[in-house]
Amino acid sequence: MAKAKKKKSKKAKKAKKVVAAKKATKKKKKAAKKSAKRAAKKSARKASPKKAAKKTAKKAAAKKAAPKKAAKKAAPKKAKAAPAPKPSAPVAVPKVATPQRVRVSQGVTQGLLIRKVQPNYPPLARQARIQGAVQLQAEISKEGTIENLRLISGHPMLAPAAIEAVKQWRYKPYILNGEPVEVETQITVNFTLSGG
Repeated sequence: MAKAKKKKSKKAKKAKKVVAAKKATKKKKKAAKKSAKRAAKKSARKASPKKAAKKTAKKAAAKKAAPKKAAKKAAPKKAKAAPAPKPSAPVAVPKVATPQRVRVSQGVTQGLLIRKVQPNYPPLARQARIQGAVQLQAEISKEGTIENLRLISGHPMLAPAAIEAVKQWRYKPYILNGEPVEVETQITVNFTLSGG
């Protein structure tokens, strides 16, 4: 048992020596960094007295010159004739050509809608319980009226009623670059049977 305790104590002593050696190397590194910083500060201090002397010399010269400048400012100035301004040529800003017709989404045109006429549900389509959406391609004039209305898709029994209703719709003019322009868009008319 005594031998085992001696071995453990020897191992513990070795471990302590290793830890102490590591700490010593860390301390040496820190000391080296500190000394490098001190050396850098000393070199900066040596250079700074010359700079400080130059700065004080400049300040003194500026103070001496200040009364002379003040005297010049206080003295009345002779009126000089201002040179006539040169006439400058007007700069021509190129005007962007406004297109005659623009394609606009259905959501934008719904925001411009002033008058919407609901379509009459065709009696035959109601009896046959036909419902669905009718897609139309339309051109909205500069005045806001519907022109060139064409059927894209939809049930043939519902299409004539949708076209007749949409022809009566009115829109606000779509303004582009300060001018009204024609708009090309799609219009969807939904037909639903209410109450079963």
